[in-house]
Amino acid sequence: MNERIQKERRLMHMFISASRLHHTLAENKISKLGLHRSQHHMLMCIKHNENICQKDLAQRLEISPAAVAVTLKKLEASGYVSRCSLIDDNRVNTIKLTDAGNALIEKTGEYFSLIDSTTFENFSEEEMRTFEDLILKMKKSLKKALSEED
Repeated sequence: MNERIQKERRLMHMFISASRLHHTLAENKISKLGLHRSQHHMLMCIKHNENICQKDLAQRLEISPAAVAVTLKKLEASGYVSRCSLIDDNRVNTIKLTDAGNALIEKTGEYFSLIDSTTFENFSEEEMRTFEDLILKMKKSLKKALSEED
C-alpha cells in the first residue's frame, strides 16, 4: 500500500474517531437528563416543527409510525410533549413541546454549546476557517461520488 493511501486511511480513522468521541460525550450528557438520543432527536424535530402530526414526524425522522408512537408515549409520560387532536379530524394528533420539554431542550443546547467549545478550544480562528474549508471539500467529493453511484 502506498504512502498516500496509508495517510488517507489514518486521517479518516482519526476524523471518525474524533466524531465518535464528540457523539459519545453528547450521549453521556443527554443520558444524565434521562433521555435516549432518539428521544432527544424527536424533541428537536418537534421543537423545529411545532404542532407537527405523528405521520409527518415519522417521515421527517425516517422511522416507522409505530416507533414514533412508542417514543411519543414515553415523552408524553415524562411531561415533555403534549398531543392534541385536530378539531376536524380526531384521527390526527399534533404534537408540541410542553414548558418542561422546552426547558429540557434549552438545557441540552447548553450541553452542546459546551461540547462544541471543548472540541474547538485549541483551534485558532484561522484554523477553524481552514477546518471548515476542508470539511466542505470532503463533503463535495463525497456528494459527487454518491451522485455518480445513481
